[in-house]
Amino acid sequence: MAVVLFLFFNFLRFLIPVIIKRNNNKKILLKYLPITELSFWLLFFIWVFQSFLSINQYFAIGILVVLISSLVWSSWYIFRDYIAGIMIKTDSEINIKETITISEITGRVVKFQFRTLKIETESGQIVNIPYTHILNEKVIKSDRTDTISGYTFELIVKKNDELRIIINKIEKTIMHLPWSSLKKNPVIKPIMENEKTYTLELTVYSLKKNFFYNIENYLKSNYQS
Repeated sequence: MAVVLFLFFNFLRFLIPVIIKRNNNKKILLKYLPITELSFWLLFFIWVFQSFLSINQYFAIGILVVLISSLVWSSWYIFRDYIAGIMIKTDSEINIKETITISEITGRVVKFQFRTLKIETESGQIVNIPYTHILNEKVIKSDRTDTISGYTFELIVKKNDELRIIINKIEKTIMHLPWSSLKKNPVIKPIMENEKTYTLELTVYSLKKNFFYNIENYLKSNYQS
């Protein structure tokens, strides 16, 4: 019975990505599949315990002790991060929007989650760091202001396409640059127009101010008329 249950859920993990084409539905099913599997395993172990209880009471109690011990051991790995999170939230000086460095990972604190601290790195990547890992590591706080900074400049582009298409291209380019923040979209406004060019006002965002010049130089070298 246990082998059948094991093979069934492994087959489901293989089958879901094959038959479900919509990404949202696929993510939901794969997200809740482990919870469903755990529920079935619990029901299976209860059935096994009841079966052994009618045959050999001491053996059934022994199995129950082993199961409870296994659950406690497994739960510790789940809840130790939660406990560590409570300690960090109450005792440490880590705050939302601050920039910290943990184990050579530097980023802005975005959110205190259930078991992990969510930070955004300078390149815009999202990293989730377990709270227990934070307790065992040295946390370095940056002295600078940790909100995402904005920088505004003008860009003159040729009228070689519709304005909305040009703006869309520039926006996509900015979001793909390694210096741009992925959490805040750039703002692009037309401020002047003549027969040959558009003059655009761009506001870009980054975690480091010295990245603004990289963004500006890249855009001007590729789009400036």
